[in-house]
This record gives sequence, C-alpha cells and structure tokens, in this order.
Amino acid sequence: MRAGQYEAVQRWMEVGKNVSDFAGRLDAFAEEWKRLVKATRIAGAKKPGPSSERSAAASRKKATPASRFYEPAIRALAGRGGEATPEQLIQDLETSVGAELNDADRKTAPRRGLPRWHATLGRAYRDSVREGWLEKRRDGVWKITEKGKQVAAARRGAR
Repeated sequence: MRAGQYEAVQRWMEVGKNVSDFAGRLDAFAEEWKRLVKATRIAGAKKPGPSSERSAAASRKKATPASRFYEPAIRALAGRGGEATPEQLIQDLETSVGAELNDADRKTAPRRGLPRWHATLGRAYRDSVREGWLEKRRDGVWKITEKGKQVAAARRGAR
C-alpha cells in the first residue's frame, strides 16, 4: 500500500466484503436447493392418485423408477422395527406395492433370473443410503437411520 492510496484500499476492502456476503448467500441458496431436491424425491415416491395423468399403456411400457420404492421401503422397515433383510422387504413390498408393479417390473432380468423390480429396489436402497435414510451394513440387513425415521414420520403425518 502506497502512501495516499487509502481510498483505493477502502474500495477494495468493500469489494471483498461484498464478495464474502455473496458467498454466504450462495451457500444458503445451495442448502435450500438440496432441501428442495430431497423433498421432491420424497414427493415423487408417492403413489399416483386417481387424478394421475399416467395412462395404463404407459405404465406397462416402462419399469417403475427406484424413487417410487423409497417411501414404501422406509415404511416397511419402520413397521418391522427398523431392520429387515432384503427378502423380508421384498415380501412386504410385494404386498404393499405389488398391485402397482407393471409388466416391465415383473419381467425376469436375464443376469440374475429375478424380477426387475428387485434390482430397482436395490437402486432405491443405494439412493436411500446416500440420502442418509438407511445405514450401510456389511451383513446385508437394511437398517433405518434416525433421519430415515424422521422421513417416515413426516410421510405418515402428511397423509
């Protein structure tokens, strides 16, 4: 800083303060965006109602997305005390969402010889672990986290 350039230094300090303020607002915006994305994922997992635009023909062509299994799987886990094996969850979900599964879901996957919706349920598990709703365990048992319990309770309260 040279003598006599105090005004220029003050202007640069003001610019720095404005950039810092902007970065703080940007961080807050990013957190709000994450919250909205999560809320959208959860809302997207809701069953289509009678007013749904989805036609019967369209539901037979494409497999059900993994996001449709988030809520039923978390509810099934909560109903089993927070833990279940994949086989137990498949049984529970066959009962709770079986009527919604379409031909593409029930089609046998060539590699494993299991219905495709079982693999889709595996993707739902990985997504739920990433969201912090389920705990990743080496023994293969699905276990709901505190965050997952909150999601399940919020979904029950929204009904």
